[in-house]
Amino acid sequence: MKNLNLILYGIFTLILSSCVNKTDKKADTESRSEFKMDADKETESDFVYSKGNKKVELILENGVEFLEVGKPTRADFPTENINNQRFMINGPGIMVNTKDRDKFRYTITPIEGTLVNGNLEINVTEIVENGDNFTHKFLVPVKNTN
Repeated sequence: MKNLNLILYGIFTLILSSCVNKTDKKADTESRSEFKMDADKETESDFVYSKGNKKVELILENGVEFLEVGKPTRADFPTENINNQRFMINGPGIMVNTKDRDKFRYTITPIEGTLVNGNLEINVTEIVENGDNFTHKFLVPVKNTN
């Protein structure tokens, strides 16, 4: 049942992403000039991951640094130089709210039985046609306040 939910979330994300028009070329060019990195360089912090000129960030509502079991928390996933039609975000307890220009908005409600060592695993992937996929696993700390 959990695997089915993950698959359905992934499919829903793909369908939602494919319905969105591509961003205009001017905005794409501007974002490239603002975010220049070596093609092979990979950097990450707790909630930011970048490789080459691609970047994804996890921003939790109100700047919180952890999630709470059973409590919905809104989260944004702003991206840079990511093809939104080939981008997926999945993990247990994640629900899509909206997709803006270069940002995906979700509600995350951690479920205690799905945590790995007290963290919620959130996977982000851009499927790249001629190269390695841009993929990362965010480990978001979760506290049980019961």
